[in-house]
Amino acid sequence: MKSAIRLSWKSEAWCILVTLASVALSFYFYAHFPEQVVGHWNFAGQPDDWTSRAGGAFGMVGVLIFMYVLFLVLPMLDPKKERYADFEKVYHLFKNILITFFAVIYVLSGLYNLGYPISIQFWVPWLVGLLMILIGNYLGKLKRNWFVGIKTPWTLSSENVWNKTHRVGG
Repeated sequence: MKSAIRLSWKSEAWCILVTLASVALSFYFYAHFPEQVVGHWNFAGQPDDWTSRAGGAFGMVGVLIFMYVLFLVLPMLDPKKERYADFEKVYHLFKNILITFFAVIYVLSGLYNLGYPISIQFWVPWLVGLLMILIGNYLGKLKRNWFVGIKTPWTLSSENVWNKTHRVGG
């Protein structure tokens, strides 16, 4: 199956490097984590769920790899796959932003579980805010497709509604 977006070393290098660094870090985390690690924090920044050492070290890396592969496959499955050429750079940028966001969250939670004084309640809201700013800045440049953007029956049926919705949404 031919990809609807062009893949090159330049477009994929960042995600591959971030993912490989996370894989390498997962082995370090696994070797140094205690038997039980924090897997979730509540809104107050207090741990409220724990997981095994393996789950804490390798779970998020599995999510990163899955997300990367999903970003590669989705354009091939989209009925509007020819549109991806119109916003290819933005698509790669979204992929880089999201992979980086989840990798940073993984590093922060890993450092917390190693005993470093990381304030999850401080960092996560700031990172989510930065994520929203970055994605919102480029949302208006997306072209109509089935997988990336604000998808409602109205936006998918009209190019004009799609453009206006994404400009306001951004």
